[in-house]
Amino acid sequence: MGCTSVCVEKKKKEKLEIIEKMKKEDENLKYNDPKKPTKNFCAEIMEKLPYKKEESKKRFILFQKLNNNKKSYISCKRLHVELTNYLELPEVVRKKDPINRAITAALEKYTRNDEHLVLGWREFYVFIYYLKQYFTYFEKFIKEDIEKCTIKKEDFKKALPIIEGFVNDIDESDFNKIDILNEKEITFDDFCDYVIQKNFEEYNIKDEEINNKELKYFKE
Repeated sequence: MGCTSVCVEKKKKEKLEIIEKMKKEDENLKYNDPKKPTKNFCAEIMEKLPYKKEESKKRFILFQKLNNNKKSYISCKRLHVELTNYLELPEVVRKKDPINRAITAALEKYTRNDEHLVLGWREFYVFIYYLKQYFTYFEKFIKEDIEKCTIKKEDFKKALPIIEGFVNDIDESDFNKIDILNEKEITFDDFCDYVIQKNFEEYNIKDEEINNKELKYFKE
């Protein structure tokens, strides 16, 4: 038999108590001063992101490193601050705020009736995968010209082999779907929102791929 309603309510209460404790701990979080970007800063960032399915152990270690509560979920605030510091994000990246975008995408991927801004292990998987895609595109379109914020159709077409590494069903006609005003160019942010969302529509993470064999290491 499954948990009774009493058991469920007990777990909810315990979670609420932990979340309140997390809120107090989060009050002292601080961002480190951003460093100047190195020549290979995108590669350095992605090296720290264990996004591959076979890297579950590394992903688990990173989750633990970021989450000092050693629980199976982490507050979005702590994730934002600790990962920004861990990845040593330069100012140009912080302004675009990919971490917040990734958090939103992860929460939306697994819709929950949960008013508390926390990510679980399954959502963390999606979160990391979002950032992998984001920095792949950032390196392609933005890295060499950090003031650049738009993508022309010819740039989009040239980048299709890279995009197809994440999205199967995509071609130059997708550019027109983003360029709804027919301005012949699109913003980098709109491009990322569209392409990564399209990838997530195809990307099906099965529960057995991120099951409790990893969660057993969390100290409740």
